[in-house]
Amino acid sequence: IVIGSSTGNSFNVGTSLVTLGSSQISYGSVASVVVDGGAGNDTLTQAAQPSAGVTFNGGGGADTLVVNAGTYTFTGDPQANTSALTVDDNGAVIFAAAAPTTGINVDNLTRLTLGPAATATMKTSASVNDRLVLVTGAISLGSNALLDEGDNDMIVRNGANTSPSLFTLLQEG
Repeated sequence: IVIGSSTGNSFNVGTSLVTLGSSQISYGSVASVVVDGGAGNDTLTQAAQPSAGVTFNGGGGADTLVVNAGTYTFTGDPQANTSALTVDDNGAVIFAAAAPTTGINVDNLTRLTLGPAATATMKTSASVNDRLVLVTGAISLGSNALLDEGDNDMIVRNGANTSPSLFTLLQEG
């Protein structure tokens, strides 16, 4: 577990190293890394594919996850331990499927931005009774970006604030 201060933190995750300020923490032989940001506006940047699973708990504040390389997987609601999370995806982001017999599962984001050729995938549950709903305040898709909802649903609360327009994206399929 990497714990930041109560003010804003900037974390950088690489293949086997987490950087917080001038501190570097090697994690080459662990199965998972948990980054706790605290109360400030925190940023976690994934600069390379980590050798372990990474969980970002931003805490209070307006937090940002930047995926510049590799794949980042959300195993549950991204805002469960982060009050307001923006995701800037320049690689690949996966939202795990709803667990069996759990019904509707909601994943919340403040904003989702997919850079050029980035992908975001909502995995489909084995049962039609178990669904994932991604709820976001806004969405932006770069050229050749791909948002794959699978058999899931998405709610964009501020659809007029999307780039390109959400209406245009829906018309294009």
